[in-house]
Amino acid sequence: MRGGAIMMNTVVVLEAGIGAISLGFAAAGFQIVAAFEKEKKAVDLYKRNINDQIYEYGLMDLSPKEIPDADVIAVDLMGMPSFKGKERNRSKESWAGDVYLNKACEIIKGKHPLTFCFVMGRTVYKNPVWTKFLKELSGLNYNFVWKVINTREATGFPVTEERVYVIGSRVAEYRIQIPETEFTDHTFSFKDFVSCTVGDDWYYRVDKEKIQESAKDNCFLCWRREKYVERPYVDWNLMKPPLVKVDGKPRKLTHREMARLKGFPENFDFDVSNKAWLYRMLVYAPNVQVVKRVAAGSLIQPQTPLRKMQMVNSQKFEELFRQYLKQQGGEIQESS
Repeated sequence: MRGGAIMMNTVVVLEAGIGAISLGFAAAGFQIVAAFEKEKKAVDLYKRNINDQIYEYGLMDLSPKEIPDADVIAVDLMGMPSFKGKERNRSKESWAGDVYLNKACEIIKGKHPLTFCFVMGRTVYKNPVWTKFLKELSGLNYNFVWKVINTREATGFPVTEERVYVIGSRVAEYRIQIPETEFTDHTFSFKDFVSCTVGDDWYYRVDKEKIQESAKDNCFLCWRREKYVERPYVDWNLMKPPLVKVDGKPRKLTHREMARLKGFPENFDFDVSNKAWLYRMLVYAPNVQVVKRVAAGSLIQPQTPLRKMQMVNSQKFEELFRQYLKQQGGEIQESS
C-alpha cells in the first residue's frame, strides 16, 4: 500500500533500455510505476516517449529498498556481460553474467513482488550457471517457469530472434504458464517493414563487394561467412548490421525499420544522431509484441488482478486476528 491506496497491476522495470519492456506491459494493461536504466541517452529517450518515472541507475547499482513496491518486477538481462576476457569455453569460471543473475534474485527476495519476469538471451540456459540460477529461484518460494520464445513464431515478423522468458508467481491459487508460440495466422512480409525511400544517405554507405551477387531485389541481406547473403528473415548482428536491397540498391536497414521488427509503435520518437548506439540498443531490446503477449497471458491479468486475492487473504487474516485479540482482551490499533 502507498498513501492508503491499493496498487493493482503495477510494474517496476529494471534495465529498461529504451523502453521495450515498458511498452509491452503498458500495451497489456499494466501501469509502469518506475523504471531504472543506467545509460543517460536511453533515459532521455524513455522520458521523451513514455514518462518521466525513470531513474538513471542500473541493476547493479540498486538495493531492494531503493525500488518502489509493485505487483510485478520485470528485468531485462539481455545486456548483461557474457564471457570474461578472451576465453569463450563457456565454463562456469569464464562467464560474467552470473553476478547479474544473483543480483536479480537478490532484488526479488528483498522486494517479494507478487510476480516477476526476466528476459535474457537464449544462450544463458546452455551455461552451467543456469542450474545455479534456477536453484536460487527455487529457494525464493515462487512457482516459476521458463521458455525460449521465437519472435517469428510468436508474431509472424520476418526476424530470427529468440529470448528466454522466466516468469514467477508467489500466489498459490494462480496457475502460471507462458503462452504457446505457434505460428500466427498472418505472417508479415518484407514490404510490411521496409520503406521504399530513405532520405539519409548514410544508410546507403555499404561495401557492395561484400554482397552476394545473386541477391534479388526486395530482400534482406545478412552477414554469413564474410559476406552478405540473401535471407528470408533478418538476423541480428552487433558488428554487421543487416542490409536490404530495394529497387536494385542495397542499403542498411534503417533504425525505423529495425524498430518495426522489434514491435515499437510508429509514433515512437527516435534520436538517430548516434546511429551505432541506437542500433545496439535496438538489437538488445526484446520484441514489444512478445512482451505484451507474455504479460497478458502469464502475469497479473487486468481483468482479474491477483491483488484482489491478496486483499481477501489479508482481510481474512485480520478478522481472525481481531477475534483472537478480542478473546485475549486486546484490540488492533489502527495506524494513522
